[in-house]
Amino acid sequence: MNYEQLEEVNKKVRYPYSRASLNKLVGIHPTMQSFALELANNIDIKIISGVRTDTEQIELFEAGQSSKNGTTNKSEHQPKDDGFGYALDMLPLPRGVNMYLDDGSEDNIRWGQFDGLCHGIAYKLGIKIRTGFKWRSNIMDSLARNERDNTFPDGNHVELIL
Repeated sequence: MNYEQLEEVNKKVRYPYSRASLNKLVGIHPTMQSFALELANNIDIKIISGVRTDTEQIELFEAGQSSKNGTTNKSEHQPKDDGFGYALDMLPLPRGVNMYLDDGSEDNIRWGQFDGLCHGIAYKLGIKIRTGFKWRSNIMDSLARNERDNTFPDGNHVELIL
């Protein structure tokens, strides 16, 4: 969907996205757009990152904020051959709940709840996703991945698996 189409659907969700978040859905695979809009029917969400350029991905890798170097090891945020990005970084915004503790550390219980909600929405839609909280689409997925890829902390990352 383009921005105008996303804007129309966004008017009908329980927790509509801001303009800034909606802009980050442009260029994302349509199935992932549908996932994000269904998620917004259940929880207030801010989209932090959608499609990334090669340069943006390389900068994140060089800053130690990504395990994907953007050239030989591409991120799911970078457009694939079909022109779409397959990943979103999102921050749940439930009222009165901070996803980070006062000392700046991640609250794994809250990220675990978000992870479970994401997998539940994916199941409802009949799609497969992988999340950065535990880097899995299922338990066997974690066993098949490189340990570095399983442990890089990225609780707000959700990617579509086709």
